[in-house]
Amino acid sequence: MKVSFAGRSAVSGLAVLSALLMSSAAFAASDAKKVADDIVAVVQARGDGQASYGSATANGDVVTVSDFKILSKKNGEVTIPAIVVTNPADRQPGGFTATSIAFDGGKLLKGDNTLNWTTGLSNDAVVPTPAELAGDVKLTPFSHFEIAGISATNKKDQPEPVKVDKVSIDLTNVVNGQPGDVKFSVAGVSVPQAVIATEPQAKATLDQLGYQSLLLNFNVGASYDDAKQSLSINEVEVDGKDMGKLTITGSFGGLPRDKLQSQDDMSALASTATLENATIRFEDAGIANKVLEMQAKSMGTTRDSLAMMLPAALPLGFSQLNINDPAFQQKVVDAVTAFLKDPKSFTVMLKPAQPVLIQSIGQSAMSAPSSIPGLLGIDVQANN
Repeated sequence: MKVSFAGRSAVSGLAVLSALLMSSAAFAASDAKKVADDIVAVVQARGDGQASYGSATANGDVVTVSDFKILSKKNGEVTIPAIVVTNPADRQPGGFTATSIAFDGGKLLKGDNTLNWTTGLSNDAVVPTPAELAGDVKLTPFSHFEIAGISATNKKDQPEPVKVDKVSIDLTNVVNGQPGDVKFSVAGVSVPQAVIATEPQAKATLDQLGYQSLLLNFNVGASYDDAKQSLSINEVEVDGKDMGKLTITGSFGGLPRDKLQSQDDMSALASTATLENATIRFEDAGIANKVLEMQAKSMGTTRDSLAMMLPAALPLGFSQLNINDPAFQQKVVDAVTAFLKDPKSFTVMLKPAQPVLIQSIGQSAMSAPSSIPGLLGIDVQANN
């Protein structure tokens, strides 16, 4: 009897477990379809393309949307073998959030252009509703977004691909749905010699400078302070291998966020935006001497002779600009002379005693150009 009872209990238990598993599988499948449909809805919300997918399945906390496609007359065709959504969770008024959304192995086709990528990832993702996209809803769609292993080709007039190691965006310090810190990076932009050769003028210049290919990196970082209504440019950086690195930083005030984000209100910022400080810095990695040698050759002189001639011509330039400030002129001449003699770095700093209305800078440049160095607190340094 005990054996029989145990057998019936086991069978009953298995039946209940099977029912639970089947109901859980049905629930998971329903969730997977909702996730996939939410992605399709938000892609189609802007009305410039049609999205579709082959299947949507769930395995624990992971939803996989297979054979995802977007067809758009304007933007071409996008295909992604699988979109993998980790930890999706419903949100109000709709859509979902996810720990991450991966979209590896994608391709974009538009006319003769093809763009492939190896990996794609969005962390702390928010997929909103179409209504939210159409309205004025403040939300941060992700904390980190990246596409890596990019290859771009044009079958008509580009013999080799332009490659990019990674494009990434970071949105952090979120307050009331809006990021306070933004960083955008494009790393490892590789332009091969065959692509450069398709632009004769660019090829001629780069040949004279001795560059057969290009390897570039770009970084942009900014922070916004709501309390101060100020924007800090932490970096705008362009870095070329064996060329040099240009970096721009600065702080600007009088920029209410609502006007800064509205195309209609941007003109109103002219009367409030101020310059607090700014720095422009170039660090040479070889291009300065190459340019000097190229120019010297075209002028029939030597690199060293040209390096001595250029600073001597600066006073004439100041005269044409109507900048009559002997101390400032000498500072610039000394810095340029030092840099051209031994190129390492060249820095221009703007450090006004107090914030200056950007609108007034232009007015002063027109009416009293000699006041600009003092108004902006301009300092120039070489090889520092």
